[in-house]
Amino acid sequence: MNLKNSRALGIIFIGLAILFINIIPDPTDIITLQVYSAFTGADVSPANLSVVYLDFLGWSFIVGSILLLIGMWLMGWNFKRLWKKMDVGRYKIFIGLALLVVALVAFLDIQGMIYWSSFSSIEAYTLGQQGLPFWEFFKSIVFVLFLILPVTYFLTIKHDWSETFSIFSTEITAWYFGFADILYFVLQSKPIPNFLPWLDFHPIISNVSSLFGFSQVTNISLILTCIVGFLIIYLTNKVLKEKF
Repeated sequence: MNLKNSRALGIIFIGLAILFINIIPDPTDIITLQVYSAFTGADVSPANLSVVYLDFLGWSFIVGSILLLIGMWLMGWNFKRLWKKMDVGRYKIFIGLALLVVALVAFLDIQGMIYWSSFSSIEAYTLGQQGLPFWEFFKSIVFVLFLILPVTYFLTIKHDWSETFSIFSTEITAWYFGFADILYFVLQSKPIPNFLPWLDFHPIISNVSSLFGFSQVTNISLILTCIVGFLIIYLTNKVLKEKF
């Protein structure tokens, strides 16, 4: 194999590796999930997706890493050169951390459910029957958590208002577009119910579901809303990073 063909093949392998290693929900997951299902026999339907998603992430990371190593070998790259090509700066790291903060919110939600179920029921918690004061308190905690990361970035990394706002908007958008709601089930490895009536009056999820033609919030419309949210995050961050 000549050098030109080797590099072309290496680019293909690295491109496939990126497809598999990508852990942020987006339309490309439709491809990798189907490959995962074909190899493992797992059910990747909307209702069961939250049950198998953590296993899928582990599987796709292993497959992606193997493809990446093959691509690097064909390209003659080492990890130092790969890191340079990826151009992973502190800003991108903080964007990734912003999504982890949203995952933390989902984890705290689960802990709230465990606490509440000790003197009520899981169903009552899921349906939001704790009362308005409880949820106002929970939301205040969420917003405090969301402020920590952007303030830290502005004070210790870079005095850039657009990038700081981009980090904060990533957290807010991911949360309001259902990322934490999906993780609530993923982190428990529980199926997402066919219908989610407690989200029918959600200011974002219910309206996006309606735009997709759903009269109620379902597992499918929740997943679609989350994907829309990540597309908005990508476009917002791109504009704020490059234009301001």
